[in-house]
Amino acid sequence: MVNRSRRAAVAAALCAWVLSIPPMRAETAPHTIVGVWALNRNFSDMPDERFEGGANASGRPQGGGSGRGGRGHGGYGGGAFPAAGGHANTGETTRRQEALREFIDAPPRLTIVEADNTIILTTGDGRTTHLTADGKKIKDASTGLERQTEWENGKLVSKISGSLGKITETYSVDTDHHELMVITRIESSEHQDRTRVFHRLYSAEVR
Repeated sequence: MVNRSRRAAVAAALCAWVLSIPPMRAETAPHTIVGVWALNRNFSDMPDERFEGGANASGRPQGGGSGRGGRGHGGYGGGAFPAAGGHANTGETTRRQEALREFIDAPPRLTIVEADNTIILTTGDGRTTHLTADGKKIKDASTGLERQTEWENGKLVSKISGSLGKITETYSVDTDHHELMVITRIESSEHQDRTRVFHRLYSAEVR
């Protein structure tokens, strides 16, 4: 009888200890976008050509476009993205184009790491972007651009607003093919009917 009571007391103590352990939070596990990614130019829009007006009349990217296995990534509207403000002076137009290039240019190599709720993206030439995925709006004092980043259905979505119009960057991973798709959607602040979407496909680097 004593042994049975003792075993019951030990079992109760173990249950209390297990229940006292805090559960692991889902965000402590790294997301699938973490890794080193190499641009697949054959299945990506060519941002330089589209930005400079090099897309053909149908607007399909010059590099491939039909996509591997029938998964198309091309044909997202015709012509180049317009320079913001048709009557802006040359210096202002140049500055805006340079600012747009930060979002349009596709880095050949992209390294993504995650620390707590911060996503750090580093290009092959060392440029870094810090994204805080908490849904809060953060304004960059140097550029005046406001950014809001959060996870939506497993995709990292970052929305930028300001003088360049509305820009949305979406990062999603195809775990079966070990591929990262980065979609950049740009809505001009000057031309309400001009929206450009750039698709870039990255393959995971084998390390």
